[in-house]
Amino acid sequence: MRLSLNDLLAFRTVALLFLTMATMLLACECPTYSQVKSAKQKKSKMSPLEISCQDVKTMLDDEEQKFLFLDCREQDEFDHVKIEGAVLLPMSEVTERVSEIEEHKNKPIIIHCHHGGRSLRVTNWLIQQGFTNVKSMAGGIDEWSETIDPTKPRY
Repeated sequence: MRLSLNDLLAFRTVALLFLTMATMLLACECPTYSQVKSAKQKKSKMSPLEISCQDVKTMLDDEEQKFLFLDCREQDEFDHVKIEGAVLLPMSEVTERVSEIEEHKNKPIIIHCHHGGRSLRVTNWLIQQGFTNVKSMAGGIDEWSETIDPTKPRY
């Protein structure tokens, strides 16, 4: 039996659709990163622009450590749960309010959000603006609630 070019193209399209659907199903069935990785494994996978929750906790506990601790979540998230010592500067307002933190341009700044994605974007943006010592807290307040202070509500 000989297949026509149209038959071959249809077969290829069906095969690609099948592979795409199978990939999507597998992705949905996979556990989240935080369910699979231990805190130690997460730390080893962090980018150079990140700092662990435990390291931030150590810095907060050491009164000699001076750094600006920014929370880049939105006001309603901050109102729901916050880490003592963090100052709210929502990601949506950073570009307009960057002058408020200009005095910290060459001082340590640690930024956190819910899971670490927004804070990493803000960290990168601040570095592009000339800030020299900025880190994103890996895992965000969600990991903080899991590993540092379980009394903090998760959302």
